[in-house]
Amino acid sequence: MPNARRLALPASFALVVAASASACAQRIDKSSAVDRDAGADGALDTGFVLTDSGALDTHLDPDATCLRDPEQSTRIPPSILILFDRSASMADCPAAAVTNCPGATKWDEATTAIEQLLLSLPKDLRLGIKFFGTNDDSCLDADYAKPDVAIGPLSLTQVQIDCWLGAASCAGITPMKPLTLTEMAPALRGGVRYLRAMPADGARIVILITDGDPSNCDATNQVADVIAAAANGWGGTPKVRTYVIGVPGATVSNLSQIASAGNGKRTPSCVAGTLDPLQACEYQIGAGNVEADLQAALYDITNKARTCTFKIPPPSGDAATFDPGQVNVDVTSAGTTTELPRDTTQANGWDYTDGGDSITVFGPTCDAILNDDTTTVDVVFGCPTKMPS
Repeated sequence: MPNARRLALPASFALVVAASASACAQRIDKSSAVDRDAGADGALDTGFVLTDSGALDTHLDPDATCLRDPEQSTRIPPSILILFDRSASMADCPAAAVTNCPGATKWDEATTAIEQLLLSLPKDLRLGIKFFGTNDDSCLDADYAKPDVAIGPLSLTQVQIDCWLGAASCAGITPMKPLTLTEMAPALRGGVRYLRAMPADGARIVILITDGDPSNCDATNQVADVIAAAANGWGGTPKVRTYVIGVPGATVSNLSQIASAGNGKRTPSCVAGTLDPLQACEYQIGAGNVEADLQAALYDITNKARTCTFKIPPPSGDAATFDPGQVNVDVTSAGTTTELPRDTTQANGWDYTDGGDSITVFGPTCDAILNDDTTTVDVVFGCPTKMPS
């Protein structure tokens, strides 16, 4: 099938809507409108001729199945919940050997990193925050399904987050301090519950920031319970992805398994149970510069979540009937166009998300979209969907 006309917009969808008939054929291109609208004698061609059966639209190729020109889709910002450990150990120095911290604590550097990140993110990104544990060290999942700042556009939530972090002053908000135990499993289960219940389109993401292993709550708050919560997030509907950032003091192998289970892998080739921070699936922060390293990790995560989900505009006109089995995705990079298969496992290809209201690209192709602003994506309606061979 001939290539669709592309809109040269970085990481955006040009949507080609088509009425499904018998087979794919050449679409109509507005770039040739002058040739089609002018007759041989130079007179304006109305595009219709009269026949015994009525008016026939001569602008349409009678064999064509693609009847409408490209439309640009709207990128959907992700919904991100920062799940932030405020256990007492976060008040320690980044260097474990230093017991009486003369400088910034892990908490100081982590909160500053978050505040700096907020300044650089697009204001339409949807972000909220939940601190764990609670003042009474609750072990109830429901207590962590209520964020301290509900997810919303950063333009609305940034000031509230700053107030909880102590970077701004808000009436009725007392800045958080690191004073609690580490109710990590209830916090993640509650965070997944909250994100899953949100009436929002786009990716749902938890960013878990911690400096240790679970403590308190006995049998319901073991490392295996946190891994299970992350796996449930990714395995349920809608999917919730869990990224993990380990501040100095965290156990690399434990956090790497959590990130792997939640499909929040730092790299595709990471090793779930490794002891090596360089091979781990989480972002492990060293003691050298917690603020800078944490800010870099947060930026990398938010960038990964930023551009691979797109809203499908409602079909209209000749393509008013939408057939989800007649959709394909073309990706063009460096002048080469590849037809991407639909992958319902959401590992390497594209799939419907948000109940079919959006399309998300997964795997290496998503990485390419994120890393190359010149990559373009076309969604073509009207031909049988290509599935993995």
